[in-house]
Amino acid sequence: MSLTGRICLVVGGRRGIGGAITAALGDAGATVLATSREAKDGEFWSVDVTDQASVSGVGARLEAAYGRLDVLVYNSGIPGPTAALQDVTEDQWAETLDVNLTGAYRMCRATLPWLACSSSGRIILIASMTGRRPLLHRVPYAASKAALIGFSRSLALEVGPKGITVNTISPGYVMGERIDAVIEKQAAARGLTVEQARHEVVALSPLERMVRPESVAYLVTMLASPLSQDITGADFNVTAGVWMD
Repeated sequence: MSLTGRICLVVGGRRGIGGAITAALGDAGATVLATSREAKDGEFWSVDVTDQASVSGVGARLEAAYGRLDVLVYNSGIPGPTAALQDVTEDQWAETLDVNLTGAYRMCRATLPWLACSSSGRIILIASMTGRRPLLHRVPYAASKAALIGFSRSLALEVGPKGITVNTISPGYVMGERIDAVIEKQAAARGLTVEQARHEVVALSPLERMVRPESVAYLVTMLASPLSQDITGADFNVTAGVWMD
């Protein structure tokens, strides 16, 4: 799965799943450009996916530095509120969809001209099994991830003639700070201890574990490689068996 010579952009590539993806693509030989909203040094590009001007700047940088893009990985996302729908504010709803869905639209739209300059462009969107499997008190997040899967399939149909593939990966409960925060909020909402809520999550997996970020990153690497040239419009579960559809 050598990616030598490939230019890869990882949006939300600083930590967690994104950090693992950035590392895996680099290990495979790619030139990796990673973005973060909180970038404070030259190691990451500072990009705010909710700001069209910030996103548009990515295209200008690509044109100046490389003149093309081979792989776009959209990993930017927020968990949104943990609350019953009647308690979700319009601002919370709008923010969740703006980052998780509209941000993907903005980034794909900004980079498509440069992906079209590649001999084999790839778009890989990180969705979630929650877009296919319900999760209590997470309606905005679930809606945003379900929409992202639909977005990717129609986009795959549109850009296929340009040699660009589009796929989503839907992780399950991934080890790290984000799932820890979600579990804490779920425990509070349901009157459970954090350990009880964590045990319930782990027990859902027939492998009796959460997903390692590296498992998602390895699949991204495969989809970015020549091995995936005939795969488009697909959604891949990486859930440790929690969701098997």
